[in-house]
Amino acid sequence: MNARKVARIVAVAAMVLLTNCTWGASSADWFPVSVCLTMARPIPPFPCDNVAGLSLCLLSGEDCPVYGLQASCLSGCAESIYGVQTGAGYQCADDVYGLQIGGANVTTNLRGVQVGCLNAMQGCGLQVGAWNIFDEHSAAVQIGVFNSHFWKVDWDKGSANSLQIGIANRADGGFRLQIGGLNLSDDGSCFQIGVLNFHNGWITPVLGWSFK
Repeated sequence: MNARKVARIVAVAAMVLLTNCTWGASSADWFPVSVCLTMARPIPPFPCDNVAGLSLCLLSGEDCPVYGLQASCLSGCAESIYGVQTGAGYQCADDVYGLQIGGANVTTNLRGVQVGCLNAMQGCGLQVGAWNIFDEHSAAVQIGVFNSHFWKVDWDKGSANSLQIGIANRADGGFRLQIGGLNLSDDGSCFQIGVLNFHNGWITPVLGWSFK
């Protein structure tokens, strides 16, 4: 295959790609590339819509499913991420099956990993950051400076389970293992390893444990 044939194939592929992105030629309206200035301002010929490939957000992303990579300069938002969501600022999604990397990461349901200065999630996953937060009925491994689980647990509906490793760990309810300099715990069952451990107002040095 000579160079001319290769150039023709590349040109045809590029035309098909641009046509698909511009007019939504696929029956399911999925696009391989999306480029947005903001949620309401797509950059032609790349619409901010369902993406199976690359979603590039210059200021903020579109609230749509992304299968692949969503990268943003400031903030990225998505209905669902099946892959990687990354950016310098704020990242948010309803569901993440994969990886979130950013300054602040927030998701309703995470089944993967969050890496950032602030991580907040509901669901199951791993959080690595300066401040990690998860809510009730979740299961998480938290590694950071400050790890917190502030929400009370309805024992009839289930509980939060966690492993917290950090300088300070704070939790209410559930089953957990806390390893850190300062461990604070109310209600539920826990095992604490740290310099100072507080559980229901009781203080224990080095080791602390309590079972509901």
